[in-house]
Amino acid sequence: MTDPATLTANLLSSALQNVPSSFTDEQRVARQLLCGADPFERFVPARLLLEALKAHLDQRRLPDKPVVLFMDRLGGGDGARAAAPIIDTLGKRFRGASFIHASFATPSRGLGSLLRGNLTRSGAEHGVLVDVVSHNRPAEGLELDSRQIEAIHGECDLLITYSPGGSGGLLPYPAHPTNDSLLALSHVCVLSFPDPESSVADLPGYRTVIEAEPGLDSLLFKMQVMSDSGQLEELARCTLGPDGDAEDRLWVLLDNARRRRYCLLVQPMSGGRPVGAPIHCPCSTLLKRGLVNDVSVNRIVPAGNRLLSVAVGKKTLT
Repeated sequence: MTDPATLTANLLSSALQNVPSSFTDEQRVARQLLCGADPFERFVPARLLLEALKAHLDQRRLPDKPVVLFMDRLGGGDGARAAAPIIDTLGKRFRGASFIHASFATPSRGLGSLLRGNLTRSGAEHGVLVDVVSHNRPAEGLELDSRQIEAIHGECDLLITYSPGGSGGLLPYPAHPTNDSLLALSHVCVLSFPDPESSVADLPGYRTVIEAEPGLDSLLFKMQVMSDSGQLEELARCTLGPDGDAEDRLWVLLDNARRRRYCLLVQPMSGGRPVGAPIHCPCSTLLKRGLVNDVSVNRIVPAGNRLLSVAVGKKTLT
């Protein structure tokens, strides 16, 4: 690896290892609920990402030996499959490019070792120096101070954020809408969100997770709409679980909310209390109007039971 790439990889690896395990525990149920992605949705995000990357490379001149940071917020195989054609593209356009693959929520051993081996081989085939950073902690727990952010921004010529599988729904908005510096600095972003329009069809899958997960007895669905003051306010709610009413009421909530910008919040529950991170399922209009405050959205693409947002970090536009 080149020195700038090594510095960035080491910095990210150290920061990830410092993320408390409570963040992994907090997201465990939510990630189980996101596992029911449509097969079509697994293909489209990677295609959109490659298209957005090529358009960016056509418009912006990079150094002859660029350092590229690829951040996979879902983690695992989908991100690695999306990274492979990017490595190929870099190899064709540059000589001696460096590629850092940061796979969040991915064990450093086992799956992480497999990703490391596959991507390193792919890099060797295309003349790209590859390093893989993986740790079983989510990106949402990452804390970087201003010096670390400046170091990454200064050493990397291109930052890519990839959030497939509906994992955009785990972003910590609206409570912390501007606390994701690496997202805001990303030149190319593809973020995937659960489509609220598909939530009724997803209820059987959600029920399967409830029955299989210890410590989870129901899901609370909160329908939130954007007020005139620009705040999300609760319109109504329903529950999936014992004596729940989601099968009868969820479609009514959706029908009532369609006239406005809305977001369906899916909250895991046990004994009437929240257990773990909620999932945000925004409508396409809300995504376009800036639900994720750190990015500027270029287009929204429906794909199966997901909405895909192609965007660019706002700090790259200033």
